[in-house]
Amino acid sequence: GVSYAARAISYAGHGAEDGLVKVPSPPSPSQVKVKVSMSASSSSSRSRANDKWTQKKLEDIAWTMHGQMRHKTEWVDQLMLEFITTRRNEEEVIMPLSKDAFGSMNDDVMAEDCGNSRSDEARHKSTAIMPKFIFIAHSIGSQLVQRMCILRPDILYQTKAILYLTPFTRFDARPKWKNSLLSTLGHAPPDPTVAFARFCSIAASYMPTKMMDALLEHNSGISLLEDRELARGLVVNPNYVQNFLKLGSDEIRNLPEVHDVGAIKIIAKFSGVPMYILYCGGDEVGEDQWAPRIHMTELQRDVDAGMLPKEMVTLEHLEKSVHDFIVRPHLHGPVMDFACRSIADANIKFKAKASERKVGMGQFRSKM
Repeated sequence: GVSYAARAISYAGHGAEDGLVKVPSPPSPSQVKVKVSMSASSSSSRSRANDKWTQKKLEDIAWTMHGQMRHKTEWVDQLMLEFITTRRNEEEVIMPLSKDAFGSMNDDVMAEDCGNSRSDEARHKSTAIMPKFIFIAHSIGSQLVQRMCILRPDILYQTKAILYLTPFTRFDARPKWKNSLLSTLGHAPPDPTVAFARFCSIAASYMPTKMMDALLEHNSGISLLEDRELARGLVVNPNYVQNFLKLGSDEIRNLPEVHDVGAIKIIAKFSGVPMYILYCGGDEVGEDQWAPRIHMTELQRDVDAGMLPKEMVTLEHLEKSVHDFIVRPHLHGPVMDFACRSIADANIKFKAKASERKVGMGQFRSKM
């Protein structure tokens, strides 16, 4: 049967340990021994300029959606490179003609056989042995996957299915007063807010552990001790709080306020990649503030109107689930059931698509 290799990735710069969340600073002049020479001054200037560029690049990764998207794209590239390297040790791999098709992969891998001419069938064989991706994204991760697939058509071509779990792909938070408040904070100068939040994080580190644990369990509804320990580590880490607010502000400024129907159409209709989208929330557990049911209703309206392909966009709603279902064990089952059913359906669609492609190739060869 079909086999899978599961890999996971989260936000860069988000975690409970300083090694994960602290954006490294360039070394100070006292830490760098500069050789005294006639060009020492200019070398030092270039070094400072390089340090500033490096610092800005690291901050962009942790603090901007564009940086996070690049981080995820490079990660996918490394997965493909790992797959290619493994397969090269097992059998001869015919590489695609264009180096550009695989973005930033290593030149030595991409240069292999690039000068040889091949038939369309050989090129199809080369892509057929590449890994097929099933992206399962939660919350803002859905927007990152969507943007990555639009900007990297080679990754989209290797994608078998996309699953969004309570997607935060548009900034339209509920209730409306919260949307207005967050929008105001997101467009305000971030430094005062970040400084105040860092102070609160440091102050929280002096709170007795049992008191904070009780607040997280009863007020936040985090039942597992392991999850509460992680949450407590995040709250008392000022570097994480800074990254969270900086990136959150960038999300508010850059997320669209409506569905990106064009992007969904490119993925589902023109590229033929099925999309499965799960929404949650209801009267019993409250409305999902980041992905309210009205978002699903609007998407369903677009599907019914023929703007999006009905057979490729599947929408589902879990009444008793919530946005942070990951830290609520009793909700894991229903979400996993949705994911398994979606992947099984995607396999059926993928086999049908492969059969159509084989028929098309057979007809093409017969005409020749």
